[in-house]
Amino acid sequence: MDIAITLRQARLAAGLEQKELARLMEVSPGFLSDLEKGRRAFHDRYLERLPDAVREPVREALIELKRAEIRYLMQE
Repeated sequence: MDIAITLRQARLAAGLEQKELARLMEVSPGFLSDLEKGRRAFHDRYLERLPDAVREPVREALIELKRAEIRYLMQE
């Protein structure tokens, strides 16, 4: 699943406003907006800044993305 979509869905499911999550992640709301829209890459270092309710779905999506990349590379 797309990291940007997962991040947004997890934030909404946790009942957090973008501004609140940005504060918890120590990033600007504009930066978080860019992450949620896929305009910026989500790096592993952001994962530790996420609250638990948001972290787990994003972590699972990152793992699946990495697995897909490995499968693709093994086919080459």
